[in-house]
Amino acid sequence: VGAVEAEADEVREPEPEADVAAEAEPEPDAANQPGPRALEVSVGVRVQTRGLRYTDALISLGEHSLDPTPAARLDLRWYPAAHVTDGFIANLGLDVHAQMMWPVDATRGAVSFNTTSKAFGAGLRLRVPMGEPDKNEIGVLVGYGVQDFEIEDASGGQTPGVPGVSYGFVRIGADGRFV
Repeated sequence: VGAVEAEADEVREPEPEADVAAEAEPEPDAANQPGPRALEVSVGVRVQTRGLRYTDALISLGEHSLDPTPAARLDLRWYPAAHVTDGFIANLGLDVHAQMMWPVDATRGAVSFNTTSKAFGAGLRLRVPMGEPDKNEIGVLVGYGVQDFEIEDASGGQTPGVPGVSYGFVRIGADGRFV
């Protein structure tokens, strides 16, 4: 008696393909995405020089030149509406800066005179984002500032023969950030 073996092919249903969308990282909703930056602060050092020469037919004043000297600088940009919205108004801000020169002495012969120099300014700034928030942007600025330079009398009462200067200026400019 012979035995008959039968092989039965197992019929399987094909497995469903994995849902690619379900495995991908979920997209964050708009409430979790960061908005535009509301405050930007930078502190740095700049180098400044100055040459003062006066020409007047009636008065003879001295000359003064300042070698490259470091100055501490603080820049602050604040966008008040960026705290509450990410619309156009979030890109209107205030631009403020302050700068103070490292104190140096000017000399005339053996006499030494203390010098000081400082600058302050404020203005309005519009940033134009290009792409993702806080990445690339172009900025436009308009503002006003003041700067002064003073040479003080020597401790013995001698005058430096060079008057201090103080002036105001209007700032109009553009800048950019590209990351």
